Amino acid sequence: MNMKPDKTGIIGLGRAGGLLFKIFRHQPLYTDIQKNLSHPGKFTGLRELVRKSGIIFISVPDDKISTIVKKIALFKVDLKGKIILHLSGSYSSEILTELRATGASTGSLHPALSIADHDWIIRNLKKFVWTIEGEKMVRRKIKRLMKRYSVKVFPISEKKKGIYHLACVFLSNLPVFNPEFGGILLRETGLEERVTRKLGHGLVLSLEHNLIKFSDKRMITGPLVRGDVKTIRNHLKILKEKDEMFHWYINKCRTAAEKFNLKNVSDFLRRYP
Repeated sequence: MNMKPDKTGIIGLGRAGGLLFKIFRHQPLYTDIQKNLSHPGKFTGLRELVRKSGIIFISVPDDKISTIVKKIALFKVDLKGKIILHLSGSYSSEILTELRATGASTGSLHPALSIADHDWIIRNLKKFVWTIEGEKMVRRKIKRLMKRYSVKVFPISEKKKGIYHLACVFLSNLPVFNPEFGGILLRETGLEERVTRKLGHGLVLSLEHNLIKFSDKRMITGPLVRGDVKTIRNHLKILKEKDEMFHWYINKCRTAAEKFNLKNVSDFLRRYP
């Protein structure tokens, strides 16, 4: 493929953003965070990143996405022709509506795996599934881009993002979560059976790797360690009619919060009986 890649900007270098940074190692890259990732990516301010990049990935905790959106909107930078995506598995591209209204094309891209060991994931990219949601042109272009790096991307419904992310949490975050529950939830996303099987396999595979390699909270990814209480609240809303899963989820979150001293999560969970 002779597609000339757009200059890419990555806002935030959490686990998902850091993974993308390494995947795109041969592309022109901008980042707003000065962090040594052994890559010649150019560090720049947020405004300049937005101005210079054709494709922009927002890789910050879920609770901070709306803050970044407001900052970008205030820059008054021309967004026409730019693609802006966030990497949250929980939120849809609706959270980027303010940017879409000023000319950007928007979407959400999510790696369906537990990101703790970038180098291992890079070596095994073909084993995992990523999902994308958003405008048709965005889905088509990002799928083409990711294919260059052996990343399989499948579309997911905007309305199913919440239950999809909850399934990912059940399958990839804590070994005490029941994999059966994750499979049940994943089937409710409407994804094809072949996709859910591969997606579920990738999540459990990355969990197994993390359990073998790490003995601390690095084995856990997602909203728990990020302290994304809004995402956990959304998960509990989805589970309110699934009594067994609700209590299983909240008890395991409490166990993890206590074990790894996740204060924000502990304080939030105390509100629930």
